[in-house]
Amino acid sequence: MQIILGKVRSFTSPGRGPSTGSDHCSRRIHHEPHPYWATSQEAAVELGVSYSNVPLMMMAGRLPYETAANGRRYLRRHQLEVIANARETRLLEEAVGREAAVKARILVC
Repeated sequence: MQIILGKVRSFTSPGRGPSTGSDHCSRRIHHEPHPYWATSQEAAVELGVSYSNVPLMMMAGRLPYETAANGRRYLRRHQLEVIANARETRLLEEAVGREAAVKARILVC
């Protein structure tokens, strides 16, 4: 309820009944991923590492990032994909040797 100039008005939206505070907080809102920026959680999934390793990789200079005005760190999605592909290739080379890895990459592509 809201009192304006001596009149009592309920909080309503056009076509809806009175709104309560719990209406807005009861459901989690699913946000679509941004096409250009990735969050630390998205970076962890893309790289196949734990979420706690992403800030460590950022601070070590292994992941480029930008800091927003609110203090959150964001990564450019295309850079993240390049890093993930290079990491996957390096791990494959270490596991099976360079020549076998090149042949495997040719077969996959």
